Order: sequence, then structure tokens, then C-alpha cells
Amino acid sequence: MAKISDPEVKGVPQQLNEFIDDVRNIINFGTFQFPYVSTVPTFLADTGRVVIYQSGTAGRLYVRVPKAWDIAASWVATT
Repeated sequence: MAKISDPEVKGVPQQLNEFIDDVRNIINFGTFQFPYVSTVPTFLADTGRVVIYQSGTAGRLYVRVPKAWDIAASWVATT
């Protein structure tokens, strides 16, 4: 699994930067792993399962809720 690099977030409150850093540390060094998928998830999974969808510059964090996949977050990478 690829590690999430240090983000370059400017012009936001320090608390938000600390939260982003905490989430990055949990994902990079925690016991949870989120698989990357290149197609929108449609497979059956247990409630609470998380996958990261990445296609080109678009990305989404999907969470399995009862009987469906729900988008928890989305982003577009910029260069």
C-alpha cells in the first residue's frame, strides 16, 4: 500500500493541519489498510468497509453502509 505524503495545505487553521497530520499518521502507520480500487466499488462487503477509489486526478473515499457504498469524501488532485 502506498503511503500518503505530507500535504501542502496553506491558508487553513492550524487545528485543521494537525487533524490532517493525525489522519495521515493513522493511515500510514496504523493497523488499518484501505485498498485502492480503479473502478467504483460495486462488490458486496461488510458494513463499515472502506476503499479508496483513484482514477486519474479524481479520488473518493467510499464507505460501505447497509446495502450500498457511500461516498465519504472526494477530491481532485492538482499539480
